[in-house]
Amino acid sequence: MAAKGKAGAPYYAAAVLAAITLFVFFTLQDYGPGSAIRRFHDDVISQNYADLQRICREDINSLEVGMLAQMLNDLDERGATSTIASEDRSAAEVDVLVLYRLQGGERPYIWVVKKNRGTWQIDPFETVRANQDTVGRIL
Repeated sequence: MAAKGKAGAPYYAAAVLAAITLFVFFTLQDYGPGSAIRRFHDDVISQNYADLQRICREDINSLEVGMLAQMLNDLDERGATSTIASEDRSAAEVDVLVLYRLQGGERPYIWVVKKNRGTWQIDPFETVRANQDTVGRIL
């Protein structure tokens, strides 16, 4: 009888480890600067204004949020895809280089993401400022 109890121990341990892994994955999937950018993109396209306000450092009715939203809507209409190319990190701020892929090639754009009380948020003003040369030319 004792051998049967020990034989099930590896399966139990594997199940516990799998549960912990899934818990950590689902807990952290919406954490980090890249996740804040993804959520900003998704919220603009789906018009989820409540979540958009949570991940913005400015009011979502600001000029800068409007500029970014227009850019993302235009990119979405053109079928662009995006990928994070690099990150320049400090303790509470990350400049994230995102490449938008269009039929005509790739277009770089820098997103400025800052940590506020443990939550990563898009800084629309700094993001537009960091891209002043490309805001009108990303399309």
